[in-house]
Amino acid sequence: MQLKFDGGQDKFTSVPIGVLVGSLFAIDWGYRLWGSGLVYPATTWLSVILIGFGLVSLLLAFAFPLMEKKLEFISLLASCIGFAWWVYTQIHLSPGYQTDEIAFDQYASHLLLQGINPYAHSLALAFRRYLVPPTYYTYLLSGQPVVSLSYPALSFLLYTPVMALGVHMHAALYVDAFFWMGSSVLLWFLLPSQIRWIAFLVLGFMMFDGNVFGGVTDALFMPFLILAVWKWDRFVAPTHPLLLKWMGPIMLGLAMSVKQTAWFLAPFLVLGIMMESKRSGQSWWRNPLRYIVGVAVPFLLVNVPFIVWDPLAWIQGSLLPLVSSTVPQGQGIVGLWLYDHVGNGHMEYLKLLGAFVLVLEMLLFVTYYSRFKRSWILFIPLALFWTERSLFEYLVDLLPILLVAAISVRTIIQDKVSRIPRLSKYGIGIFSSASLLVFCLSFIGGQPLKLQVTGVQTTGELGLIDSVSVHVINHENTPVSPHFTVMENTGQLPTFWLSSGPSTLLPKQAADYTLSAPNVPAMPSITNNLSVDAFTTTPATISTSADFYLPKMVTVLSPRAFNTPVKIGVPFSLTVQLRSTSGIPLHLSGVPVTLNQVMYGPNYVSTASSTINGSQAGAMAVTSITNASGQAVFTVQGQFVEPLPTFFEADIPNSGQPFGYSNIASINFVK
Repeated sequence: MQLKFDGGQDKFTSVPIGVLVGSLFAIDWGYRLWGSGLVYPATTWLSVILIGFGLVSLLLAFAFPLMEKKLEFISLLASCIGFAWWVYTQIHLSPGYQTDEIAFDQYASHLLLQGINPYAHSLALAFRRYLVPPTYYTYLLSGQPVVSLSYPALSFLLYTPVMALGVHMHAALYVDAFFWMGSSVLLWFLLPSQIRWIAFLVLGFMMFDGNVFGGVTDALFMPFLILAVWKWDRFVAPTHPLLLKWMGPIMLGLAMSVKQTAWFLAPFLVLGIMMESKRSGQSWWRNPLRYIVGVAVPFLLVNVPFIVWDPLAWIQGSLLPLVSSTVPQGQGIVGLWLYDHVGNGHMEYLKLLGAFVLVLEMLLFVTYYSRFKRSWILFIPLALFWTERSLFEYLVDLLPILLVAAISVRTIIQDKVSRIPRLSKYGIGIFSSASLLVFCLSFIGGQPLKLQVTGVQTTGELGLIDSVSVHVINHENTPVSPHFTVMENTGQLPTFWLSSGPSTLLPKQAADYTLSAPNVPAMPSITNNLSVDAFTTTPATISTSADFYLPKMVTVLSPRAFNTPVKIGVPFSLTVQLRSTSGIPLHLSGVPVTLNQVMYGPNYVSTASSTINGSQAGAMAVTSITNASGQAVFTVQGQFVEPLPTFFEADIPNSGQPFGYSNIASINFVK
């Protein structure tokens, strides 16, 4: 595509936008790969080649406009190579899976190859097999992790051929990356030449790449959904090629066999086929029925073997994300409940709100079909936005699908005078009012439990919090059994914490709980705010405490580095400056600051031998008080030549719960 702009003196210059975007992303992939050269030497070569290609491609596109299409396609291939190699390096730099869904799907494929029904078998071993941290489990409100397969069969069958060939540890991630690349290439071929450069954005945007590498398996259904919505309205056209006509429902059936996200497209597409049939003078029900059959056949072909194998296990697994009481999480309205501590905590309101909004959207789609024919796919993330599980991938991964649907369907000339049926008016009014009412009710009233953090226990120089004390009052009129977790402001819901306190709180009862972190990944940093979340199963609720934080202050040790050895017996000064967490110096006097020294050997920690402020040699936790400038000055003197460097670090003692740890300075002492 050529964009033209005025070059002055009645001359116009064309900009090859496709090559421009493709070349920039080739350069971007080269830059991303640059840091991995020390681990994988070939990466540096690829990085240099991609950056050089991007620059040369831009030069040639301006100099030889006829080469634009070839250069754009080569840029796409270069971006695919960069993406594939980036995924490879990221896997080896961080080998553990970052979601339980990809671990479960790959383990399900492993079980199937062993002749075991994955729907009827616990998948708990997948956590250890694929190095999934506890913070990435999906938890029920009871505090127990989900350990069963919760997706239709194609979610793991697509991994089976690769695993059968002997690829095991990261087979799922490689397949996901391949499907995401394939989706981007498919976009490039299906989109009009004027905008097919958007394929580079889909392949290169970190919000998509992060999902792929992070273990979100939506990449598996992307190519199926792209083909399902491409010219979907032609299904009713008698002259449309038979193969292309039936490709849409077949691809939708396959996409629905991967993940439940695709299920939400089905009712809109069926309604759309109905509206197209009515507009073309055909039977309003025959074409939708054919379409449903076209969707059902591939879906059943994939899943029937497992339905026959164990019907109840398949039904429970496939419906688990829709009906089970999993913990609320996401970037939708529930985020206000979790992080801003608003809302009444009763999750049935959000479930009901999402259902009402979805029905309202269907009514709007049918009533104002000509207006929403191109953009209806946005109805799905908008409906999920209001639910208790509005994860980021639910909100953004359908955007490429939206683009394909919007540009490939036929335009409908909007009726100048369109009489809206009375039933549609009533339906839209009822569900609009119901949605608004439920939304308001979800924010009215207090949360079931009132929580107040009363104290924390830190781990010292690890800089983590391993214990939290919380006071809890039950405002409900029924007994509740709370399960607790501690949330920091990173947005990641960690493992449920072990609690010491009454297992059941009677109505209006108050109690104190001591919460203990079950593992290191669950421990929040002392530099972050934290809040305590309490979940109950009957009723399904969440209650959150106000944010709790240690004083926002850090220490900075200077000099920050000693690039030459220091002679023993010669005193020198180490100055500790109080600063805010944003780096602003704090002029606070009278604040105690401690300085510690230690030596680290290959497999041991040893006491150092320097004196600090005239203390005994090797003394630890020597305290000094800050002056009016917020500085604490320590006089240090080496006493002996040690075989190891001495490491110095400062902190603020805070009555036995130190925080504000400084940078670490290392010194080699010589004679």
